[in-house]
Amino acid sequence: MTTVTLPGGTDHVGSAIARAAAGRGHEVTAASRNAPAEPVDQHHRSRLSVAASSTEQPR
Repeated sequence: MTTVTLPGGTDHVGSAIARAAAGRGHEVTAASRNAPAEPVDQHHRSRLSVAASSTEQPR
């Protein structure tokens, strides 16, 4: 099993790639500026996580 970190993993294309990789048995961390708009797919929940962080300075 491979561990994959996927930048942009919560956008339209990135989330599809993340689901496909998790479906093939890989551990996936989706890195994103924002939390996902939809919940993590329940079927792949054990292999898919999201790390959301912003690089913007608070005002």
